[in-house]
Amino acid sequence: MKRSIGMIMIMLSLLCACSNEAEPERRERRTIFESEGEYWKAVVDNTVLERNGKRYFQIRYAYLGDPNDLDHVKKIVFAQGTSLGTQVVTEFEPAKGKESGEFLIEYDLIQDGEGYSALDAIEKDRLNIQIEWETSERAFEDEIK
Repeated sequence: MKRSIGMIMIMLSLLCACSNEAEPERRERRTIFESEGEYWKAVVDNTVLERNGKRYFQIRYAYLGDPNDLDHVKKIVFAQGTSLGTQVVTEFEPAKGKESGEFLIEYDLIQDGEGYSALDAIEKDRLNIQIEWETSERAFEDEIK
């Protein structure tokens, strides 16, 4: 009995170690940026995710209007820029499975040669966010600083 429990524990630890899921770096989570534009709100916390040897951070975007407004949007472009560079992520069919109007977008954690990261730049310097989306009738854009 003890032997089979030990084998199960070993198997579970191996499965966990081989997972490709992003694991957050262990640190106290805190918000380092929160701001709103006309249509969108953006929140960044200091969580760093690591997967397959690469590091990422996330921005939570929340649409401030009625989430049903996004039903006929074909794509939304989320662009974020810091002093270290700009990254753009496009969400196609954004309304699919998004009844809340919230999006969690993952970006590469850019770092300079001295270890200064995009999260450091967001917290200590600035973050500029551009969001663009369109329906068949009209194009929209929002800026968050």
